[in-house]
Amino acid sequence: MDNAMRRGGPVLDEAARLQALRDLDILDTPPEDSFQRLTALATQFFGLPYALISLVDAERQWFKASCGINMTETRREDSFCTRTIQDNQVFLVPDTWRDPEYRHNKLVTGTPYIRFYAGAPLRTAAGHRIGTLCLIDTVPHDDFGPRQKALLIALADVAMDQIALRQTRKTLAAAARTAHDGWEQAEQSSLVKADFLATMAHEIRTPLNGIVGMADVLMETPLDEEQKQCVQTLQSAAHHLHVLINNVLDFSKLEACSAEVQPEEVDAGAMIQEVLDLLTPSAQAKQIRLAAMLDSRLPRVLYFDASKLKQILINIVGNAVKFTHTGAVTAELSCTPGIEQGTALLRCEVRDTGIGIAPDDLTRLFTRYTQPNAEVARTYGGSGLGLAISKHLATLLGGDIKVRSVVGRGSVFTVEIPVSTTMTAITPQPPAPASSTATGSASTCSALEAGAPPSAAPAQRLRILLVEDNEINQTVATAIFHRMGHELTVAGDGVSAISAVSTGLYDLVFMDMMMPGLDGPAAVRGIRKLRGSAARIYIIALTANASHAHREICLAAGMDDFIAKPATRVQLEAAIARYANAEHNAEANAI
Repeated sequence: MDNAMRRGGPVLDEAARLQALRDLDILDTPPEDSFQRLTALATQFFGLPYALISLVDAERQWFKASCGINMTETRREDSFCTRTIQDNQVFLVPDTWRDPEYRHNKLVTGTPYIRFYAGAPLRTAAGHRIGTLCLIDTVPHDDFGPRQKALLIALADVAMDQIALRQTRKTLAAAARTAHDGWEQAEQSSLVKADFLATMAHEIRTPLNGIVGMADVLMETPLDEEQKQCVQTLQSAAHHLHVLINNVLDFSKLEACSAEVQPEEVDAGAMIQEVLDLLTPSAQAKQIRLAAMLDSRLPRVLYFDASKLKQILINIVGNAVKFTHTGAVTAELSCTPGIEQGTALLRCEVRDTGIGIAPDDLTRLFTRYTQPNAEVARTYGGSGLGLAISKHLATLLGGDIKVRSVVGRGSVFTVEIPVSTTMTAITPQPPAPASSTATGSASTCSALEAGAPPSAAPAQRLRILLVEDNEINQTVATAIFHRMGHELTVAGDGVSAISAVSTGLYDLVFMDMMMPGLDGPAAVRGIRKLRGSAARIYIIALTANASHAHREICLAAGMDDFIAKPATRVQLEAAIARYANAEHNAEANAI
């Protein structure tokens, strides 16, 4: 027995712990697939027969999810999990028969005949340990080492994230309904609503970043096909929630007429690749080919509002994947000169081999809160906001969305927006399969496959400083950056960040925005006042505040780049590639 694991630590504030559990409104609720999949994933990873998500109430432990065991609750006095919630570490009983405290326990001498137990606490953001993710076997195990303990703690954190997201989704849904009912109130009411939704979105993005990051890490471990499908399901569910958050916020802005067009310099090819990368897990889970075709005459640099077009394409390509069961989804990007010099029309055609849309259903396709028909709504679900928002955004950009479809054969959505051009055009690509451009003439296209790695400078081991106060995000970032081959140091607040950068030991910084004490922008302003090369260190914002206004605040404070949470490994690699290219260009200009 690992006695250090059993001493328990500080005495719990039991009343506060029980209140935190009840505030989550999760006890005695029906089974939910996301929790069931997590326990199934735990049994697969550890090769053990039983896994439970246990919530410890005043007189009992109740199981929100279980795998391999048909029980819903037990008395708390018989519960191993009661001991687990006394500490933040894994509680381990390698062999109950050799343990004087547990050898006569009713769960040992009777069903489920526990011989081995390992549990990690479920910790709320406030530090209350409300339950456990635990593993059970009917035979002893002496080989549950530090690596297994670390992974069990990580999976317990993911389970807690799911619980927090469940509660926040309910709050957000209620807030959205309330907001919809109050849209005709005074302008001040609209501002309060927008602030509230933005706050709720921030609170969702933070734990969602933990889920996305941990799923990326798990995807890179050795997995069998069943395990891989479980992780892909986690990725797909996280992506769906991310899109839903963005849709709610975008629709709120559009209804309040507060959305603004913010043109910027854009690599359209890189933008479509980012869309593909976000939707890759969903496509892979359904074994659908996802690819883009770029017209060889597409300029390398265009000027338009990339965030709004990207949101349009995420909704449209996401729907194409959702309604396609076999075949492929392709996005073809082309550009034709405009009437005035320096202008052009950017066109993206999204084709799928899905179920198609009946002619009668096309008329209400872009109406908010509606689906093509009741059968589609029952089968596929959805909020009915995605296409309505996309249409609004396209109109805001001065463009349009058109659709043609054949039931049983698929659909083609065409997005057209006016853009500004530069004199620089991309170098023509080697011949590839011909495809139609906007004018109908044949042209050469280059293909981008979903999941293709971003272009980057040669790989090098970097010394990275992560400034982040959330422990889960610290854990996830550490795992991701270490797997990239980089050296990572964590600073928990802005003051520590300035002190760390002043040592001159780091190549670049990833900076959170909202932190206790000195926040991210203030910390960056402090760094820029340092002496010598430390003041010029490359700083990337990594924040759950994802709006354009927050981006501008970060850049104005002196940050060099901006990533919104939840961030995938692909997005982090792309940001590091931009840093490497910026460093290369700076060195070239200095010669």
